[in-house]
This record gives sequence, C-alpha cells and structure tokens, in this order.
Amino acid sequence: MCSEDYALAEPIRVIVNLKNNGVTVYNVTDCMGSLNDVDDFSHYRQNFTERNFNSTLYPGYEMNFLYVFGIYDFIDPAEYQLALTIFYETDSDYYASTFLNETIEVVDHSRVMDFQMMTIIAFFLALGFFFYKYVLSKKASKAVPADKKKKNN
Repeated sequence: MCSEDYALAEPIRVIVNLKNNGVTVYNVTDCMGSLNDVDDFSHYRQNFTERNFNSTLYPGYEMNFLYVFGIYDFIDPAEYQLALTIFYETDSDYYASTFLNETIEVVDHSRVMDFQMMTIIAFFLALGFFFYKYVLSKKASKAVPADKKKKNN
C-alpha cells in the first residue's frame, strides 16, 4: 500500500535532519535517490540528480539538508519504490544512509481523461442506454390505446 502520491514533473522537496551524537566530525557530502520498479528494486526507472552539500557536522550538532528532485513527465503513472540516500564521510571512512525507502504512487494531474474516468463515463452511458431502451420503451408501450372507431348511430 502506498503512503503518498507524487505528481509527475513537479518539484518534490525533502528535508533531511542529521544529528551527530558521537565524537567524530563528519563531512556530509551529498544526497541522491532513485525511482525503482516496485516488484524488482534492481530495475531503475529514474535516477535523481546528485545534490552536493559538503557541510561539516560537528559532534553535538544537528543540521537540516534540503533535497529537491522531480519525476520525469514521461514516467507511467503507477506504484514505484522511492529510495533517497545521504552520503557522509570521516577522514578514513565513507558512509551512506538511506533515509527514505518506500512505495509511492506516481500520478499525472495533467491528464484530462484517464482509464478510470473513461470507465466511469462508459458505465453511466451504458446505464443511460439501458434506462432509455428498457424503462422508457416499456412506458411507451403501456400508453392508453387510441379510441376505437366511433360508432355510427
């Protein structure tokens, strides 16, 4: 089940909060993400642009990082797996933390008619046809018959 809907070709803003509770100084280098097939995570649909931060996070401090990305407008509206990862390092090691990894629904608000809307319209057209064909035609056949020829004296 999806937790959120994301629109095509609209900027998506995510704020990442990092807090350094340790004694080591970290350099927060960058952030990036990907949109993956919901059934096969190894199948990438879109990679999001890397955003460089190069910010130093000292022990006892916390920082917020804004990551803005968008989903291509030619991606098919469907469920996908969204993964966003932030990267940081010390003088001797490199780290990565995936802070968002969930199933999302990609929607296209620009479409006037989608399959669901066409199905609803087809249903009501069929219902209207049924009503016209069977209900109104039966009423017409039950109309009062015309008077028989007037009798001559």
